[in-house]
Amino acid sequence: MEEHAPAFSPPMELPRVSTVVPVGTLFMANLRKLTSIALLFIATIQAALAQYSAVTVTGDGRIVAAGGSKGHVGVWNTKDGSYRKQFPVSKAVRGLAFVGDERLLAVGTYQGGLTIWMLTPRAYICKERLLPNEMVDAVAVSPNGKTLAASCFSGWTYLFETSEWKQVGVIFEKSNFTCSVKFSADGLRLFTAGNTWSAWNLRSDSPIWAARGERSLTELDAASHAGLLWSHPSGGDANVDAYCADIAVSQDGKMVVGVSGVGRHDSGGKRLKAFDAASGRLLWEARSVGLTTVALSNDGTTVITGGDDGKVRLWNASTGEMIQEIQAHSKPIRDIVPIPASSQFITTSEDSTLATWDAQTGKLIRRLRGLG
Repeated sequence: MEEHAPAFSPPMELPRVSTVVPVGTLFMANLRKLTSIALLFIATIQAALAQYSAVTVTGDGRIVAAGGSKGHVGVWNTKDGSYRKQFPVSKAVRGLAFVGDERLLAVGTYQGGLTIWMLTPRAYICKERLLPNEMVDAVAVSPNGKTLAASCFSGWTYLFETSEWKQVGVIFEKSNFTCSVKFSADGLRLFTAGNTWSAWNLRSDSPIWAARGERSLTELDAASHAGLLWSHPSGGDANVDAYCADIAVSQDGKMVVGVSGVGRHDSGGKRLKAFDAASGRLLWEARSVGLTTVALSNDGTTVITGGDDGKVRLWNASTGEMIQEIQAHSKPIRDIVPIPASSQFITTSEDSTLATWDAQTGKLIRRLRGLG
């Protein structure tokens, strides 16, 4: 039987679907892309120009935040150095402290008071504005996370409870400025640096535990004096290191160290002093140059200082002998923070970078930058 090829059938012509996109839709899509690119570019430039002057880490050591003169805060992961996000606070940042984990961050600003920022799924948003007329130079949170201390250039230090942000205490020092504040590990003492290095009683019966309210300066001064445990001036030269620039306390609560200078945010001084935390007795004194900020390693064996020459210096905490000097940054170092449960610490500088170091070896672990 003769076979025939099957008859050819042309494919069925399908109705054409229009691919024309309205001009308005294209314009809006391109506008959104351009806006995103512009915002990313602005954020990159801001991060590149940042002069960091304050740094803090979360209690678990996972997250670090830093801010400075450009009025924004950057957030990083300490484990790999990755840059997570940034947000504007409008005023120059002078002090930072996480309230527990990364979900709440307290920001002290130059002429912008104290602001509390809450992390949402998309970004940090401002939750509270406190002390609007103050220049807040330093902030710290108690180990149990229930109390925040904010120290001001005016010489006032305010205490807030962190559940509703009500003012619950105040310290007043005549003719003083306060540029550093730290809690002891047990939360029963507060240490400040400004015109003096001072220790304050935070036990429940301390007269410090009362809001400023309408009380007279005489009453406030008397209450603060009654709550003072000990105090020392810098003993430095006039116009060089007449003031106390920074203060730190060991994890075991036994030692306090301080550096002299005009202030942590200004020029550094020549003196590093160690005190017995309970009595205020001078343990030892060392000399250097340009000291702006100080911290203690978590194990309490090493004192870490930063200077306006960009150098990190490591000191023996028992003797005051300098162990190592490192050219860590190209511009002044303004703050140092140890990373909890590790031998590492972070420095922050006006050269727009943060750096992670090992306190035992002095070796650089990584350098952190903003976007780009």
